[in-house]
Amino acid sequence: MALYDHLRAYYELVFPTRKEVIDFLEHQFAQDGLLQIIDAACGTGGQALALAERGYNLLALDLHEAMVEAGRNKARAMEIPSAGEVLSSGTVRFEVMDMTRLRLFPTEPWQGLYCIGNSLPHLIEEGQVEKTLQNWRENLTSQHKTLIIQIVNFSKIFNEGGEFPLLTGQKDDVKVTFERRYEEKESNLISFITHLKIEKGEEEKTYRDETTLRPLTKGFLQEHLQRLGYNDLQWYGDVTGKPFHPEESPAIVVVARIKR
Repeated sequence: MALYDHLRAYYELVFPTRKEVIDFLEHQFAQDGLLQIIDAACGTGGQALALAERGYNLLALDLHEAMVEAGRNKARAMEIPSAGEVLSSGTVRFEVMDMTRLRLFPTEPWQGLYCIGNSLPHLIEEGQVEKTLQNWRENLTSQHKTLIIQIVNFSKIFNEGGEFPLLTGQKDDVKVTFERRYEEKESNLISFITHLKIEKGEEEKTYRDETTLRPLTKGFLQEHLQRLGYNDLQWYGDVTGKPFHPEESPAIVVVARIKR
C-alpha cells in the first residue's frame, strides 16, 4: 500500500502515542489479569512499546515490512527486549504477518488482542472480517479471549461530508500535514483518499493515495462477535474510554469478552 510506504517515516508525527490510550488498553487487559498481548496491525509499534514499558509482553504484527522494521529500530533504541531475551520491563516481538491468519506456535500463550487505528475496515473481501474474528478467537488462550477493536464511526463522518479534521506534526525542520476524506463507491465499499504533505526546510512534497475500505458498523461487529460467543460487549466512543454516542463519537470501540 503506497499510503503506508509514504507515511512510515512520519507515522509518529501524525499519530503520536497517547498516554490516555495506553491507560485504557492497560485497564482493560488488567481486569482479566492478561500480560501476553497481540497488537494486530501495529504500525510502527508505539502502543506495543508503551505497554512493554509497563511490563506487558507483546507480539506486534503488521503486513508492511517497513513498518515492522521501524518498530524493531525503536525497540532497540528504547532498549526493550524481544521475546526470548531476558525479561526486564516487558518485551515486544515484531513480526511481518497477515493479521487475518495468525501463525502462532501452540506453546505461545497469547491471551488478549487489540486492533486499533481503523485497521479492520481494510479487509474488503466478502467474509474476510468474520473469518479474521474467528481466527483471533481460536488463537487466544485466556478464559475470556479478550478483544479490543476500534473502527471509525463512518456514519458520523459521512454525515459531516466525509472529511476528517486536519492532522499536523512537526519535529525540527520537518512539518507534516495529513488530509483525509472518504468517498462512497459501489458494492458497499468506500475510498479513503489522503494527501500527505511533507515540508522540510524549503523543500515540499505531497503524496496522494487512495485505499479501498469496507465501512463497518457497530451492528456488524456486534452481530459477528456474538455469533462467536462474545456475550460481554462494552462500547466506547474512542480508545480512551469515552462513552459511545452514535451521532457524536469519532470512533466505535468494543471490548469483547466471553463470560461463562
